[in-house]
Amino acid sequence: MKFISTLSLLLIASAPLAQAQEKVFGEVGLSYGQTDSGDGFDVDSYTFGGAGAFVSAAGLGVQLGGSFTNVRVEGAADLDTYQLDGHIYGDLGSGKIGAFASYLDLGDLDIEGLGTTDLGVNASAYGIEGQFRQNAMTFETYAGLADIDEADVDVAMYGVGANYDLSATFAILAAYDGAALGIDGVEEDLRFHNYSFGAEYYPAEAPIRVSASIGRSMFEFAGEDESATNFGLGMSYLFGGRPDSSREDLFGSVDAIPF
Repeated sequence: MKFISTLSLLLIASAPLAQAQEKVFGEVGLSYGQTDSGDGFDVDSYTFGGAGAFVSAAGLGVQLGGSFTNVRVEGAADLDTYQLDGHIYGDLGSGKIGAFASYLDLGDLDIEGLGTTDLGVNASAYGIEGQFRQNAMTFETYAGLADIDEADVDVAMYGVGANYDLSATFAILAAYDGAALGIDGVEEDLRFHNYSFGAEYYPAEAPIRVSASIGRSMFEFAGEDESATNFGLGMSYLFGGRPDSSREDLFGSVDAIPF
């Protein structure tokens, strides 16, 4: 895996340049999301999760996180999912670059009128990511691959995003996430695109962030396409680092995995 070897060299090279101070920071939060397809098929999701990062004085950073999500289709089904993720990166001072890996377990599926079953389906993802800050702007990008157990599906995913601090208490965000799902024996890939915009509010003197977002998802396959509108609300408790919009962001690459 050539890109992992290249990344390892970048991490080793960046460590003596970062001259970073030791730091620990992270967050724990709750969020709600709704996907509206426009044809009466709405999906609601509730997530509880958190993540924390430690950066050594040599500039080597490690971030670990986990989450539980309940997904509901009103009157049809209810699904529980669990996710764990890890990141290792070099802190460059004004930015950071590293690698990520995640594990997703699709747990109990409750189908209305039929009962509950354990899906027993797992998915994993891995790739490279970077984050850079320039004055009031923070840029993030990632690229990776994903595998679904017992499925002949190959997934390539990628994304870019930017945050802009309007003030110490308010920031705006925009992001694009994409994926191509290749199925063995099928010539054309299923393609996923998501455009999102959001805002964050940091109450003065309180280690809390309140966020809201809106986005548009599109799926393309065999000349056909479907789209849906996404809404999100969230609140997080922040620890370590600055309690305002200029605080260092955690990596969010795994949040965009399209399953």
